Amino acid sequence: MPTTDQATAEPNKDIAEWGTWDADEYLNTYFSASALGTDSFEAWKFLARELKALEGTPKKILDFGAGPTLFGTIPCAQYATEIHVCDYLECNLEAIQRWVDQDQNMFDWGNCISEVLKIEGAEISEESVTAREKLLRSKITKLQKCDAGKSPAIEGAEKYSLIISTYCVDSATNSKETWQLYMKNLLALLDDSGVMLLTALRNCKDYKVGDASFPCADIDEHDMEEVLKMNGFTNQYTIEICEALDCEEEGFTGLMFVKIQKN
Repeated sequence: MPTTDQATAEPNKDIAEWGTWDADEYLNTYFSASALGTDSFEAWKFLARELKALEGTPKKILDFGAGPTLFGTIPCAQYATEIHVCDYLECNLEAIQRWVDQDQNMFDWGNCISEVLKIEGAEISEESVTAREKLLRSKITKLQKCDAGKSPAIEGAEKYSLIISTYCVDSATNSKETWQLYMKNLLALLDDSGVMLLTALRNCKDYKVGDASFPCADIDEHDMEEVLKMNGFTNQYTIEICEALDCEEEGFTGLMFVKIQKN
């Protein structure tokens, strides 16, 4: 989900600039009831499984580069003392703030919450969805700007024991070198024993938002391994590959799910 400066994308007449980004169009393209696909369902399964495995002392969680979405935070709510959400684009943060404030123009996340509850094995009802909405609103305590191209990526930020980042830094540039920089700055936000849960598009050069195309770094599992080793992670990670053939029209057919453990 886009988080960084349009200047990082290599010139390409077919690639849109971030100034044209439409948060509502993105939400409708990927998260309306009829649009949900493998990229959502498999990522939610990954997050639900790994968060449950980490269950213990509730943690302050960072959702890095959330875009205008609650996509990653929905499964986090029951495991967090509080959730901090960041993004590069103000319009994305405003979309989340509208939901937190229950503004009449907010995006309706009820269908997505139902799907996450189903994956978690919970009862699906109007009451259970409302309860998760209430819980999530209580846990989102900070919305802030971030820039993966800078160090630190969040000005004045603390380090976190648990970070999630879903379809973010790989989907903010078509330069592999720039992506490597973004990964370095993102990994630097982990504390000494931190865990990061990361999802990324595999072998994707650009993805669709409505009629526009936005840049992607065209990475695979070998690129992911390389960047992790460059940043001192040798065997403290797992990488899973998943096909997403139903997402071909959006510009990708593969996904990566990565768990990174520091020390």
